[in-house]
This record gives sequence, C-alpha cells and structure tokens, in this order.
Amino acid sequence: MNPVQGGLLSATSAEEWIHDFDCDQAGQLTFTADANESDQSCSRVRATTESPTEAMPSTSRTT
Repeated sequence: MNPVQGGLLSATSAEEWIHDFDCDQAGQLTFTADANESDQSCSRVRATTESPTEAMPSTSRTT
C-alpha cells in the first residue's frame, strides 16, 4: 500500500493482551503483545488509514 501524504494510521484489537499501539513512525506500526493466557490461539489487529480529506477510513486491513 502506498502511503497517503498527511494520512493517519490507527490500530485496534479487541484483546486486552494486545495493546500500546504506536503509529507515530511513517510506514510502521508497533504494539505490545503480552502472554496470551486465554483459550484463543490468535487474535486480530485492525489497522486503518485515513487520508486528511476523508471523513471515513480509506483502507482497512486485518492481519
């Protein structure tokens, strides 16, 4: 995906053990993943980009 000039990146997860999302560096998303002590073997992180001229997110990717 090409970066959007002046765009905003945000990320979320429904799981408490995935937290401290940092989107401050261009083209980089970092977060903390604690030990997963639940019955689930995985979880999703949703990363969304929003261009400065759009009110709604322009791209959403779940990994």
